[in-house]
Amino acid sequence: MLELLPNLYRFTGQSPRGETLYTYLVVRPDGNLLLPCQDGGVRDHMDDIKRLGGVATQFVTHNHDVDGNLCETVHERFGARLAYHAAEHDAIAKKTTCPADEFGDDGLQVDADFEAIYFPSCCVGSSVYHWQQDGQHRLFTSHVIDHVDGQWRVGLDLWQYRNLRDWGDAATPPDPRPRIATLADLPLDQSLPNVWREGQQEYHTFTDATRTTFAQAL
Repeated sequence: MLELLPNLYRFTGQSPRGETLYTYLVVRPDGNLLLPCQDGGVRDHMDDIKRLGGVATQFVTHNHDVDGNLCETVHERFGARLAYHAAEHDAIAKKTTCPADEFGDDGLQVDADFEAIYFPSCCVGSSVYHWQQDGQHRLFTSHVIDHVDGQWRVGLDLWQYRNLRDWGDAATPPDPRPRIATLADLPLDQSLPNVWREGQQEYHTFTDATRTTFAQAL
């Protein structure tokens, strides 16, 4: 467990494929938030998390992140419900019985400082997160937006968005790209991935140049 930045702690684990996985604990006066990527060593630090104020909500980036036993352990210890996009409901329900709150394409605002933002990618209900604290603005990008070898890689998957969600009688689903492009309008100081790849920084600190290329990539 590493204090990566003020009031931001990171846990490091490994995926079955040998990828480095990061999980984050956002420490806030109005309730701490856990941004889980499978396990990431969280189980080894439950007492440390308690000393920091526990967990108010567990945000699920997408259903691939869900370690059902971990979600239930965190809920039992701290009372933290899950939060995720409603399109992930069926897949997550197969992995855990942890109680959850769901949000839609407009995302979810938590107080004035934290926002879940819908970003369909490898899963139709994928989300990224924006947190502002003491004048710093951080974007948690999962693996749907990566800065690797100096280039932005954006994993928007329009085919899944259009074909794997139930759109009812709508002939054409609304285009998500204009909403996603507004990410570039956010004040941003760092981007933090959940999956680290070779050639990627542990986290990226934005410059004027990379803000420009970020907007172009979106």
